[in-house]
Amino acid sequence: MIVGFIAKGFLENKTVSLKNEIISDLEKSLRDFDAKYESLQKNYTDKLNSILDPIALQIGSNTIEDGIKQKLESLYNEFHCSSLYIIASNSKFISVIQDESGFYHRREFISSMGEAILAYANKKIVDNRQTDIFSNLLNPEASEFVRLYQKYIRNVTEMNMGELSLIYYAYCFGDKTNYNNYILMLT
Repeated sequence: MIVGFIAKGFLENKTVSLKNEIISDLEKSLRDFDAKYESLQKNYTDKLNSILDPIALQIGSNTIEDGIKQKLESLYNEFHCSSLYIIASNSKFISVIQDESGFYHRREFISSMGEAILAYANKKIVDNRQTDIFSNLLNPEASEFVRLYQKYIRNVTEMNMGELSLIYYAYCFGDKTNYNNYILMLT
């Protein structure tokens, strides 16, 4: 009986010791990840910019052709994105790719957001449309996100989309002088 109590005590101590060791290892892994996050963020930003800068020169003031569209869409798989949007300055989607989990309810918002960012980039006046549910969100006077879009363009950053917090990257293509431009958004 005494041997049973000793064995039970040993097993309980061993269980506690293993739990503490696992917690310690997980904490170390999280600290390592946090320390690497900024360098990973910069590496991804540099890699995306180096891929997209030559494509932007190819597009110039032209429309996005199928070959270029396929190059842009290939980024979805290459960078393991959950979604890819290419939006024209008239808020029409050129391309949409989303993972199986969907988030299709975001399409209208993403389309309007892309239009608002491009309008602001083109220095167009954005009217406050009362019928549009997103008008205040997307009006540069009321929206910090649209007003500070240059902070987010060409940078991998975290973006809060209501109930979701996403890693986000955006790149603008095209000709601002003719208001013929596009925005690529990766999440």
